[in-house]
Amino acid sequence: MAAVPLDGTRELATIVLESSPLFTNWTTGRLGAALRRVQPNMAAALIYHICKRTEWEAARGCYAGSSQDAADGFIHFSTAEQVVASAAKHRAGQRDLVILEVDAMALGSALRWEPSRSGQLFPHLYGALPVEAVLRVAALAIGEDGRHVFPWGLQ
Repeated sequence: MAAVPLDGTRELATIVLESSPLFTNWTTGRLGAALRRVQPNMAAALIYHICKRTEWEAARGCYAGSSQDAADGFIHFSTAEQVVASAAKHRAGQRDLVILEVDAMALGSALRWEPSRSGQLFPHLYGALPVEAVLRVAALAIGEDGRHVFPWGLQ
């Protein structure tokens, strides 16, 4: 597996939603309005994935996702604003997890922003995650209150 710097940074380009097929196909109606509302979050270019440490350590060149990802047909990601709530909902109390910080721009057209049941848009990767797109990896410990403790100022 490629080494991922713990404190590394990478220059990121800005996503221009207006020129993407996703935006131009849905510029009218409820979904178009939702896309316009979340545009600043999507432009952040950093997304997050939580998985078992053993799943990540098994990755060689690319990460195929968790068993849940395989069942759904894509790798689940969250934005910085979504990741804490996602972990509380889907990974509550789970130990031995890691969080991956990923350069969304490096994923190209395989990354799609799709609405969840609540209508919020989440990033989904249709394909394997190249380890080169992972900027940082950190253990996701559980605090005294039973909630995960997030690195990098995520809250």
